[in-house]
Amino acid sequence: MTAPAAWASEFAKRGVSVSTKKNIVKQKLSVAATGDPKQGKSHFWTTFPKPIVCLYTDTNTQTADGFISDGKEGDITMLRMPSVGDASKSASDDWSFYSTQFVPAVQNREIEAETIAIDSYSSLADTLVRHIKGGGEMTIPAWGRVLSSHQDRMYALLSATQHIEGKRNYNIVVTCHLVGDTGKSDTILKYVPAIQGAFKHKFNGMFGSVFIMRSETTKEVINDRMTSTGVEHFMLTAPPSDMYNCGDGVGGKAGLNALPPKLENTYEALVAAWGKK
Repeated sequence: MTAPAAWASEFAKRGVSVSTKKNIVKQKLSVAATGDPKQGKSHFWTTFPKPIVCLYTDTNTQTADGFISDGKEGDITMLRMPSVGDASKSASDDWSFYSTQFVPAVQNREIEAETIAIDSYSSLADTLVRHIKGGGEMTIPAWGRVLSSHQDRMYALLSATQHIEGKRNYNIVVTCHLVGDTGKSDTILKYVPAIQGAFKHKFNGMFGSVFIMRSETTKEVINDRMTSTGVEHFMLTAPPSDMYNCGDGVGGKAGLNALPPKLENTYEALVAAWGKK
């Protein structure tokens, strides 16, 4: 009978990702950064190891453009969807680019980067629904295709965090807005990823860690007037209430510390709190 180490080594030679005690420490991070607009989601991924390649799907690029301008040449490369600036392109072209070009390039580790980011998945998910819908109506089978497309591509994307001997792997950060889910009532029951269809209930489970980005404005009384003096950006690593889902899926095991419930929203603060070397 072949020893486990021997057949694991043989599969590794064939390009299969094999997790063992020896190489598990070489796995990179998969993180979902969720939250409302203007809460620091884009700021978070820009603090990860560089170079960073980001598929930027939001219409507002001012925030990300600012980070690129402030950084060094080559630190951050931002890819836009084909329909941006080309009226002849459609949602089908955008989803095709993501599904058949971007994801395979990440999965095959062809991109020269330390970190891959998608900002935001909410916008990308809308593209998929428009692609599947076309000029018709969304049927139950159509929603099934939406779910399977999301899952298939996300599994492929996140596989690139795994260590394969002789190949690069990436930290992967995906941002997503949050929306109130009312179910069949008029009351918000839960805040969930802003993704149409059933994938919003599966999104968080795809990642090693899920954090909620928040910001608070500090105010002081100056000349008898309440004045804003700054903004503090941070992330929540534990649900602030039972209406939210998030969690530290890495800390507390493999020699890493459990995270405090509130943390500065930077890569450096994150790995320092984990005690990750």
